[in-house]
Amino acid sequence: MAISEKKMRIVINNYFKTECDVNTSIHQAFEKGFRIGVKKGLSAQQERPKGNWVEIGDEPYDEWECDMCGFVIDGSGCIDPEEYKDVYKFCPNCGADMR
Repeated sequence: MAISEKKMRIVINNYFKTECDVNTSIHQAFEKGFRIGVKKGLSAQQERPKGNWVEIGDEPYDEWECDMCGFVIDGSGCIDPEEYKDVYKFCPNCGADMR
């Protein structure tokens, strides 16, 4: 997800108001910001939904649907459609962990 320059400025300005003051060095400010970013990144990773590919259609199954958002992948024409499903470790639409 991209963030606009304007929104980034707002976040940075609010961060500096709460985390830094005029006595904070550039190095200290960078380190604080980096640590906060890492914490938020790790918490976002832990919140990723877990989903499953559900076989749809008639046998042999060559289409699977994400049970979280309904996104469909089509493995028709593949040598082994079952292996094609395994290529998608995450749903390309909602990001659910499909492993």
